[in-house]
Formats: sequence, structure tokens, C-alpha cells
Amino acid sequence: MEAKGGLSVLSYYMLKRQIVVAWVITADHQTVIGNKNDGSGVWASSDTIHQIGGGVDEGETLLAALQREATEEAGLDISEAEISLIDDSQTMTTVKTLPNGKMVDCEMTFYAYLVKLPQNAKEYRLVAGDDLTNLRFVPIDQLEITKLTPPAIKIAKMLYWGNVASSA
Repeated sequence: MEAKGGLSVLSYYMLKRQIVVAWVITADHQTVIGNKNDGSGVWASSDTIHQIGGGVDEGETLLAALQREATEEAGLDISEAEISLIDDSQTMTTVKTLPNGKMVDCEMTFYAYLVKLPQNAKEYRLVAGDDLTNLRFVPIDQLEITKLTPPAIKIAKMLYWGNVASSA
């Protein structure tokens, strides 16, 4: 696009995404973690640990997205869980590639939920879906030795789960 005087004017497009994250906790104090399946994403090195979560689809509520992601990524039905929002203050901007190949800035807002399942971990069968691999339950106190994403470290500290270490 050309403006008056021959100056070039660039159009700017900022994509905004809402991301839900499920901090699943079982009755015996275990949580669900996994690794990114395809190695893509902001914190997607093979040894980075992720919680269940993903983007909110157009027209979808945050809780509906959380339930969908739990089913898609882990085969978990969280309809009987006690669910509460624990943090919605984290944002970050990254670059995303649109289907047409254009790269745009994307501002993501993270909505972290505590999902308390009523039974012990052994009562649930995890089924890895399209996004996470090496899906497993781990005792909460073992989060100290895993490599969590920066937003996960903040949540873990907020929930008093010990000194969470990360090389990030």
C-alpha cells in the first residue's frame, strides 16, 4: 500500500488466542504431564514437560475448550471434576504461520485451571491424542525434577508445589 508522498504503509495484523491449560490433580495427588508430539510450539523441545491444554475455538467457552482438550489430548472425561480458574494473568506474544503461509504476531492469553479428579490416578486410563506423547501421571512432588514451561513454573510455585527447576 502506498501513502501520500510515496511513503510505504505496512498493514499490521495481530492474532489473539485464548489458551486453556488443565492442571489435573487426582485424589492421590498426581498430575498429568506429557511432551509435545510434533516438536512444534513455543516450548516444544523434546524434554519440556507440558500440561493438557490448547487453543479455544471460535464460539467455544473456556470450560468447553478445557473439556475438549482433556478428551482430545489425554482421553480424560473431566465432567465429574471440580474445576476452578487459578490464573489468567499470563500472556505472551509469538509468531504464528497462517494457513496461507503469512506469518503474524500472535498474542496468547493463558487460562490455567485446577482440575481435581475424584479418584486415584490408577482409576484413569490416559490415551495420548494428537498433541502430547509420553503422557503419564506423576506425583506432584516429582515436578521439582521435570523441565516445565515458564508459565507452568509460575503456576507450580503459586500452588506451593515446591522449588520447580528449569533451565529455561
